Amino acid sequence: MKQILVGIDLRVNNAWFVTRAADLAGCVDGRVDLLYVSRKESDAEQAQRRKTLEDLLAHLDEERRGDVLVIGGEPRIVLREQSGNYDMMVVGPREPAGWRKLVEDAMAVQLIGDARCPVFIPRTDAPKASFRRLLMGLDLHHGNPALRLQQAGDWAATLNATLDATYCESNPGRYLPRESPGRVTEETWHANRDKDEQMVNRLMRENLPPAVRGKGFVSLGWAGECLIGLSSDYDLVVVGTADAVPRSVLISPVAVDIVREALCDVLTLP
Repeated sequence: MKQILVGIDLRVNNAWFVTRAADLAGCVDGRVDLLYVSRKESDAEQAQRRKTLEDLLAHLDEERRGDVLVIGGEPRIVLREQSGNYDMMVVGPREPAGWRKLVEDAMAVQLIGDARCPVFIPRTDAPKASFRRLLMGLDLHHGNPALRLQQAGDWAATLNATLDATYCESNPGRYLPRESPGRVTEETWHANRDKDEQMVNRLMRENLPPAVRGKGFVSLGWAGECLIGLSSDYDLVVVGTADAVPRSVLISPVAVDIVREALCDVLTLP
């Protein structure tokens, strides 16, 4: 049975969020713990927070109910520390309100680069009975694409889903030969691009069992834009967080943009 930790922000309505966590738990045969991180609250206030969590947990089917945790500290630090004890963590996509957006990232964005387990971010409050179609962005030239496929494949098997993988090429000119442009043909361009598509499919054959293996393909464009655009056709986008470093004015990592803008739920892999 998977152990799932759900970080709860009691300043907002959590009913939909806990319902989505329960959806996920049902799909992966999981048990859900609810966590609230307390900042400088009295014992009486913490007791009230615990009672609120217990009421939320009571809405889950009995076999999905775990424990309630109220822990003092800084939310990001506490969540990071607790993530090492779980198979998956669930956090919401809510952005900070008002001017705080200028100085503070959403908790999901803060957490994905630090968490020691996969993080599930529900992007919609619509109940979901299953996660049948998964999509992951595969980087052929950095990191360990074989390991990423194996990790995503394990979750696809757990969810009884199929996994498609795409490599996003932001520089289509890479597929053009070095000769004079006048000698370039459409067939040559496609043949060069097909080499990357063949590599994606070879990696899938080598690292995914047939039961979960979907299609491998190449998308043209920046990875974040490609995956966000494709996400409307899938139940879940899976993305690695190796590049999930703090944002700068010039760079917005792929994983961060997927968490913020995907049109379906997101699962990040540490």
